[in-house]
Amino acid sequence: MSSPLVTGGCFALKSKINGKYLRYSPEKEKILEVSGEDVLSPYTRFRAELSREHDGHVHIRCCYNNKYWVAREVNQQWCLMGDANEPQEDLSDPSCTVLRHEPSSVHVDDVNLEHARLKRSVYMRADAHPTEKTLRAGSLLLGNKDKPDEEDAYTFSVINLEGQMLLPKYVCFKGDNGMYLRARKVEWNLNYLEFSSDDIADPTVRNIIHTNSDGTIRIYSSHYGKFWRRSPNWIWGDSDDTTSRNPDTVFRALLLGGGKCALQNLGNNNYCKRLTTEGKTSCLNAAVPTITREAQLELHETVLSRKIYGVEYRLKDVNIHDLKPRTFYTKTIANSTSRPHKSKLTISYSVTTERRWDSNVSWKLGVTTTIKAGVPAIAETSVEISSEFSGSYTWGETQSHTEQQSNEEEIEVPAHSKRTVRVVATEGTCEIPFSYIQEDMLTTGEIVVTKMHDGIYSGVNSYGFETQINE
Repeated sequence: MSSPLVTGGCFALKSKINGKYLRYSPEKEKILEVSGEDVLSPYTRFRAELSREHDGHVHIRCCYNNKYWVAREVNQQWCLMGDANEPQEDLSDPSCTVLRHEPSSVHVDDVNLEHARLKRSVYMRADAHPTEKTLRAGSLLLGNKDKPDEEDAYTFSVINLEGQMLLPKYVCFKGDNGMYLRARKVEWNLNYLEFSSDDIADPTVRNIIHTNSDGTIRIYSSHYGKFWRRSPNWIWGDSDDTTSRNPDTVFRALLLGGGKCALQNLGNNNYCKRLTTEGKTSCLNAAVPTITREAQLELHETVLSRKIYGVEYRLKDVNIHDLKPRTFYTKTIANSTSRPHKSKLTISYSVTTERRWDSNVSWKLGVTTTIKAGVPAIAETSVEISSEFSGSYTWGETQSHTEQQSNEEEIEVPAHSKRTVRVVATEGTCEIPFSYIQEDMLTTGEIVVTKMHDGIYSGVNSYGFETQINE
C-alpha cells in the first residue's frame, strides 16, 4: 500500500525514539509534539495534500481542526506548529507550508521530512531545556543533521490510516447474499460465523468492537462471549485472549464507501469473505488477498436511535478560510430628466448558509439521529453562536438554508445621471472542533451514553452586509 505522503491521505507518525505518536497540542500553544499514546484521537491524525507546484512535496494538516503545519520561530528555535489556516505554496513566503519527504534508507515505512523554505530537517527534541517552557521534550523542531547517531530523532514511521475510521462499538455485518453474519455452531460444535440471519435484532448477530492503539481492531461476539480468531482460515468466535498479541485475533478494517468495509486478518493478511466449502455454507473465512465481492461487507450499527447533545465548540481552535467578496444585489437607476429624482427602492435578495456536523475519527452509520446544537457563524471579527438547531439530522450531511432579505432605500439620482445600487458582503468558511454527548438506544433496549471529542463543524455564511450607491 502506497504511503499517504506519496498519494495524499490520512496518516499518523510514530517516533523511533520513544515509540509514541506525533500529536497536535492545542493546550500547549498549538505545538506538534511526540506524546500521543494512540491513533484513536483527532490530535494524532494528520492528512497529506500533494503540492500543486512542487513535485514530491506535500502540505500536512491536522485532522483535529484542519489547520496546516507551518514553521514558527520560538525563542530563536525553529519548530513546527499546526496553526496555518490555508496552504501556502510560495517558498519565499514566511507562512510557506510546503514539506519535502523522502523514504528512510533503513525501512520502507519510515520517512524523513524537510521544510522546503528553510531547508531544515524535521526532528524530535529528545530532552527539555531547563528554562524553556514552550518547547518541551518531544516537540517537533527544524534543524540540520549534525551527528549520524541522531538519525532516529529525524526518522518517523508512517502509519497509513487512509480509509480507516474508528468503527462504532456495537455492530453487525451483512454479506453479499443479503444476510447478516451470525454466531452459529456448524461442524464439530465449533463457533463458526455464518451469513444466515435476516434480522438485525437477532442477538446472535451482535458484535462489540475493541480498538487497539494503532487503529487495528479485535471483534467480540456477544453471543459466544469470545473474540474472533482465525483457525486455520475460518473465523471462529472462540478466543478468550484479552490482549492483541495474537495476530490471528487482530483485524484491520478498511472503509470502502457506501457503508461497506473489508476486514483484513493480520494472521495471514487475507481479507475475510463469505465462503461455501468443506461442508460449510456462507461462513466467514480469511481467504483472499484482494477485496472481492464476497469480501465487501455491509457494516451496520446495532443501534435503534441516537441523540447528539451537549455540543461544546472549541472556538479558540476555529479555522476561518476562503474569505471572498460577494455581491447579492445590483440595480442601476437612470434619471433622464432635468431635475434630481428621489424614489424608494425595494431591495430584495436571498442569502444561503451551509452547515455540517461530522466526526473526524469515528464512523457513524445510518442511525436515526436527532441533534441539538448551536449554529456557529462568522461575524465581523470572530465566530459567534448565532442560533440553535434541534431536530432530525443525517450525520455528516451538508444542510443548506436560504432566507429572503428585503429592505427599502431612498435613492436620489441627480439630473441626467444614474446610480448603481449594490448589496455586498464577505462570504467565508469556518471549521470548528467540538465535543458532544452521544446517547444510543441499542437493539437490546440498553441506553449507552458516551462523551465524544472528535466532532468537526463546517459552516459557510456571509457577514458584513453593506448597501453601496455609486455613480
